[in-house]
Amino acid sequence: MDVTCPQCLQGDQVEKISDWVEEDSSNNVARQFIPPSQPEAPSPLPGINSGLGCLGIIFFGAVFFFSVQVGSTIAIIIFGVFFAIFILAFGAAYIRGRRARQEYMQAVLTWQEEIEKWNQLYYCKRDDLVFDPENKQSSPAKDWQTLIKD
Repeated sequence: MDVTCPQCLQGDQVEKISDWVEEDSSNNVARQFIPPSQPEAPSPLPGINSGLGCLGIIFFGAVFFFSVQVGSTIAIIIFGVFFAIFILAFGAAYIRGRRARQEYMQAVLTWQEEIEKWNQLYYCKRDDLVFDPENKQSSPAKDWQTLIKD
């Protein structure tokens, strides 16, 4: 496909951005067109290890302390309270983790769309213009990211 710049209507100074960045990453002009970075995946259960570890230590310390100090009935009640706290903390961490995974999946979809658009962009060295020949959009090079954002 012979691509021409929409401003100067010539193609001798036109480069496909994805190819140009890949081939000439040491070029300062090409470096400004690096592709959007992929979102980082969240941890499976944020804070679960440290939170549950602390609760576990407190729980077993409390059960031991109260069973020695006060007797078995109160120790069972204390055990039940700490067990409920443990379950609530685990549930809260699970819900936070699930929400973080949903946000991550949405960010990945957005990133994939941006990469797809980025792969369609061309740059005219003569006019310092970035453009998409398919949808006829163009932008000065300094504002090129507006072409990939919704």
